[in-house]
Amino acid sequence: MEDSINKKYKTYSLGMKQKTRIIQALMEEPNYLIIDEPFDGLDKNSQEMLKNILDNFISDQNNTLIFTTHSSEYELFADTIYKIDNFTLTEGK
Repeated sequence: MEDSINKKYKTYSLGMKQKTRIIQALMEEPNYLIIDEPFDGLDKNSQEMLKNILDNFISDQNNTLIFTTHSSEYELFADTIYKIDNFTLTEGK
């Protein structure tokens, strides 16, 4: 992101905007983090980095992470999974 420090936010790619939003949310050091599609728009390296960051966030027993995703790739990342299908909510795990 250092290469883009002097660029205007509106010129950022989807991935850059996503990174900026996540960094901003984590800077506040919240105990609860609710994010929508956090991996959307990120390349594979950034996805791996974000997985590590979020894993560190939830490793603190006082923190709670809630996120939405369309990808089953991140199911191993969750303690509890809720799936919505045809407006029906089911719990997994």
